[in-house]
Amino acid sequence: MSITNVRLQLLILAMFVSSANVANSQEPAVLVAFGDSTTAKRGDLEIYAEILQRELPQTGLPVRVVNAGISGHNTDHAQARFKTDVLDHNPDIVVIQFGINDAAVDVWKDPPATTPRVPMDRYVKNLRHFVGTLKARKVQVVLMTPNPLRWTPKMREMYGKPPYLADEPNGFNVKLQEYAEAVRHLAKAEMVPLIDIYRSFEHYGETDGNSIDDLLLDGIHPNKHGHRIVADQLITQLQKLKALNSRVSKSAVEIRVLDNPADSSIRQPMTGATTVRFEDYVSNPPPQHTEPVQAWVGTFDVPFTGFTKPTAANTTVAPLPDPVGLLIESSSDTVGFYDPSSQVDCADPRADKLIFRFVAPTNTRRAATVSSVAFRITGTSLKGGNVRYSLHDISGKTLASGSAVPNPNSRGIESEVDCRALLNGKPQSVIHKLVVEHSGSGYFVVGGVMHPQEPDFSFAGFQVSSETVSRPLNEQIPFAHSSQWQNAAKAELMTDMTACTPADGLSKRREHAKWKVFEYETADFSGKCVSVGRESSAPDLTLKLGKQGWHAVYVGLSTITDLVRPDKNNVEVKLTNDPAYTRLSNRLDLGSRRRDVLEEIFLGVADLTGNDLHFSTVYEMPARIHYVKTVPLTESEVAEVLADRQQTATKTSVATFDGFTWIHPFRPQNRADLAATFSGYRDSDFKTWWFQVGGADLVHHPTKVGNLMGGHLDTFPRSVDREYVESVRHLLQQGIDPLKVAVEEAHAQDAEILVCLRAAGWKGAPPWEEFFMSEFYEAHPEWRCVDHDGTPTMHMSYAAEEVQDHLLDVYREVLQREPDGAGFMFHRGMPMILWEEPFCKRFIQKFGEDPRKLAEDDPRVFEMRAEIVTGFMRKIRKLLDETAEKQGRAGLRLKLAVTTFATAADNRKFGIDVEKWIEEKLIDQIGIAWFAYYTSGLKTKSGDTAYYARITEGTDVTIYPFYVGWKMKSASDLLSKVATNYDDGADGIAVWDPNQFVEWQSGKNPYWPLVSKLGHRQKVRDGSLLYKPVTTPLTRLGNNHYSRWYPNTGF
Repeated sequence: MSITNVRLQLLILAMFVSSANVANSQEPAVLVAFGDSTTAKRGDLEIYAEILQRELPQTGLPVRVVNAGISGHNTDHAQARFKTDVLDHNPDIVVIQFGINDAAVDVWKDPPATTPRVPMDRYVKNLRHFVGTLKARKVQVVLMTPNPLRWTPKMREMYGKPPYLADEPNGFNVKLQEYAEAVRHLAKAEMVPLIDIYRSFEHYGETDGNSIDDLLLDGIHPNKHGHRIVADQLITQLQKLKALNSRVSKSAVEIRVLDNPADSSIRQPMTGATTVRFEDYVSNPPPQHTEPVQAWVGTFDVPFTGFTKPTAANTTVAPLPDPVGLLIESSSDTVGFYDPSSQVDCADPRADKLIFRFVAPTNTRRAATVSSVAFRITGTSLKGGNVRYSLHDISGKTLASGSAVPNPNSRGIESEVDCRALLNGKPQSVIHKLVVEHSGSGYFVVGGVMHPQEPDFSFAGFQVSSETVSRPLNEQIPFAHSSQWQNAAKAELMTDMTACTPADGLSKRREHAKWKVFEYETADFSGKCVSVGRESSAPDLTLKLGKQGWHAVYVGLSTITDLVRPDKNNVEVKLTNDPAYTRLSNRLDLGSRRRDVLEEIFLGVADLTGNDLHFSTVYEMPARIHYVKTVPLTESEVAEVLADRQQTATKTSVATFDGFTWIHPFRPQNRADLAATFSGYRDSDFKTWWFQVGGADLVHHPTKVGNLMGGHLDTFPRSVDREYVESVRHLLQQGIDPLKVAVEEAHAQDAEILVCLRAAGWKGAPPWEEFFMSEFYEAHPEWRCVDHDGTPTMHMSYAAEEVQDHLLDVYREVLQREPDGAGFMFHRGMPMILWEEPFCKRFIQKFGEDPRKLAEDDPRVFEMRAEIVTGFMRKIRKLLDETAEKQGRAGLRLKLAVTTFATAADNRKFGIDVEKWIEEKLIDQIGIAWFAYYTSGLKTKSGDTAYYARITEGTDVTIYPFYVGWKMKSASDLLSKVATNYDDGADGIAVWDPNQFVEWQSGKNPYWPLVSKLGHRQKVRDGSLLYKPVTTPLTRLGNNHYSRWYPNTGF
């Protein structure tokens, strides 16, 4: 038996002391200074680590400082020594400062280096690994930016070449300042304290009579004065952490953990303790069975409430066991109970984590606590020490954590853990939550699999608190969308779709112009559904609702199978008073035995007085409509809905429309079909639309400047390309202008619409060489981009003024539709300028050198690109201002939106001088488009929101981090990242193609009720936008009873 005492000092040391160690008020905290030569010992110089060792104890913070700085090291070196130099010291605080050696470009070498020693993405990855590992061990992390550098004769001799700027005082920091910015971003993202030494030294140098040189020994390393500044900032930060805990009692609660104790409190429970056998609450044999059912007894939605409300549906025990105030949750959406020996011996997470939460037996939202908890673990994960547990109080603070120790008498696959909270030797009821999880290979379950007649779990000191249960975002329990309404229990289900009219539009057999009727059954209800196939021309249907007053309306749609797998499906639905149809879709996977599954889709909230429901088919999309559900709303709910629609504070999301996918999947034939694209946005937070015309000058509206994509073709690369062209041709022949319709629909919804062009939307490679083909591009080969080695590319060069002026003509044409501004999508895509003749001519004129003979990353190349692109942006701004005046909208600023890249370095490479555009008030909105080719964002999958927030602070420019509709998979991950974006200073969220969510089904949460409300910041943070899909497996559809013998295997 091993005993570990975990003393939690609720003093300043509570922030620092690892729960795996014994600590008391006399023991100093271990502080590791982890860094390079700016941290390492340097002769007789008193460095900041030594100052901390001397002065921190005088402030009431006893520490033992370990200096883990090594000269010349970067974060790659640090990775190799992280365990020995940091983790093995079992630290309580770790200060991390790297960057100078990471960012260095060794231009003094032969041949000269052209890139930093450690690329930016790897630098951030290394730092994130350090921070994540330490946070997981409950170690307090403090990040520091590197100090800025200054030129000395020696440094200028070694490094005075591009990319460094030898003639500029700050030219030695060209790369380092980007690495410092990355540290700032990481500190904010990881929510750890930041000591910004880079800016502190800069601020010192900005005061009268001072210079950064005064803080450095040799242009690189801090001198005595520099180390004094570093130490003072660290001491101040640590004092702030102390102040955070001043409100907490100075008493120490001790968590005593016993591994595999001989006097087990499970087998020999203490007086007043509660023991739980899982088999009492989930029995085998199951109800209605006389014999045990081997393997899974069942899976239950989390949280499993059988311990707070035992039900006869779960157990054969009579009388029912007492409720004990325990919830079981999982990192999966279900928790299972397993029976290896005709007894229900354990709870299985069905994933990697189980959470046991104490609550009031009569109210699962009221938190409860215990003073002790004991539990058994079984599984192969125990052998490698891969099963960890942690105890938490109601606030979520970790009280103790550790790894489960295998019992040597159990072949290493069993463990028992006994945890007790004590204050001065007396039990303290403070434990609210137990988390058991594993990593790596193997499995684990909680329960005594090998001891089926003994309890699996026990606790003592149960007390109900006055506080409610609080869950972090990753532990939120989604609920059905319809359950939010007070009258959810009064919902009415209409399951007979043969009530639809016209009756002669329905048939019992497949007919081209009719909906086929099927009888269907589920475990809970049955009815008659209506169905169409891909080639149907069935008429629109009307379902009389006969309702009065306000209701929430839901439609039950089925999955559709393509013989053996789910297929796309769509139906258009509207209420009589709606201005347009809304497209709804079931995106679920098939159930077991390839069973079709119904999904309940939210249509909206409306006054149903005089309103009926109308259904319409979508071009070449199958559909099957099974039921309609209506939920009556209370007066207060109606008032809340109307108030939410009228307020503007949350209407901060941006939706993009790419000019292509709003046409080709749906093949619109008239204005109403086009309007259906936008109908779903009516009550959403998407009140800014960035609407693209297709490419650079490839458009889908009547034009005298550009041309229609593939407009001249009679054969196409893909069927969707044909559908696009044929649809647009048909609309134009009817006199319907798709762009004008988009502007009208936006304004009808009080949304602003900015018409956007794409930087590189000129020409596609085969087989799209004649589909994506600009006639302007074809006519002017002399203005195409040429690579550094002379290779021609399929891009137009913006160094040619004629190219810029051509796009200004495109803008003039689209602005005739009176949108609210224009946009330019830089991320679609690069390059805009390379080494073609127009660029080289301008470069030689300014710098007197041929850029083709210079390094590709010569700073002057970047400077020239920025000059050209900024000139183009000035032209767009001038055009917008002139247009507003001509249209009688003087005083109303037409907005200019741009999509830029993940980081400042990415922008600089391609001439995107966004800071200058902000300074000159050229732009109004920025989309941070990390998903741009040839940029760092493709690897990091994110943009530097904090950087953009900093450069737009105090201006009217708004910033929008991007998410991609067809790349989003996990709802909780999305909400977590969006919350971080808001914390970093985002004004709103932009979603690229929000109507394209083909992969969302893996997220297991309804898509549109979440994504359409991302402007509701509090709901984003508290997880209340996480909904559980209402799914109902079919048990019969027509003659298919969904037996285990799937009928389509012969085809």
